[in-house]
Amino acid sequence: TWGIWRIKYKGKNEVFVRNWKPGDRFKPAGMEGSKKLQDFFTDNKIPKTDSHQIPIIVNKNDKVLGISDIRVAKGADYLKEWLWINKIT
Repeated sequence: TWGIWRIKYKGKNEVFVRNWKPGDRFKPAGMEGSKKLQDFFTDNKIPKTDSHQIPIIVNKNDKVLGISDIRVAKGADYLKEWLWINKIT
């Protein structure tokens, strides 16, 4: 468990979970270029109070691979198969 989230990962690549940090960027799958997480949250109408509670999936180099179960980064499609994230109610 991570806060209010239950996270399971069964992949081979090492991943880590952390909070969003100002300045974080990622390359969303299916889009060109990179995007600031802050802009991604705003575009998806996620309140600031919630954005700090959403698990950010990163690799060992702190590169953002995914934003909870909302979106994965380009090249991180394997997360869809090996990562499960559920909000604990």
